[in-house]
Amino acid sequence: MQNNKFNIIIVGSIITLLIILGLLYMLQNRKTPEKVIPMLPPATSPTASLTKAPITDADISNPDGFTGYSDEDGFTPEEKAVIEQRNDLREKSPYEGPGFQVIYNYRTFTFDVYFYSPMEDQLAKVDVWRKTNYPHISLDSFVISQIEQ
Repeated sequence: MQNNKFNIIIVGSIITLLIILGLLYMLQNRKTPEKVIPMLPPATSPTASLTKAPITDADISNPDGFTGYSDEDGFTPEEKAVIEQRNDLREKSPYEGPGFQVIYNYRTFTFDVYFYSPMEDQLAKVDVWRKTNYPHISLDSFVISQIEQ
């Protein structure tokens, strides 16, 4: 029995020693990756130099005179008047007139006109008001309805 215990200890020690020696061998022979430094291609002419050419007025002048910038926005004077009047009335919205109210409708881009008294009495007054204050805004920009009381 003593002999069996001794044999087990010897065999276990030899196996442990072999494992340790194998690990040490693997650690010593492990290769570390070398850093690869990319090489630039060689210069075609080692004595090449850059020279600056002077810029003259002829290089920067534009014979057409067009630089890409324009003070004009592309609208005719009539279109500008319509835009200005629509913006003016929209900023005043809701506008309270005598017997009517004008509210800008952002959903339909029109002006909703509401009457407090019968429509027949006020329709002519609203048209005179529109022609006097906002003559460039067309009549189809106004949606007319009567407030039920």
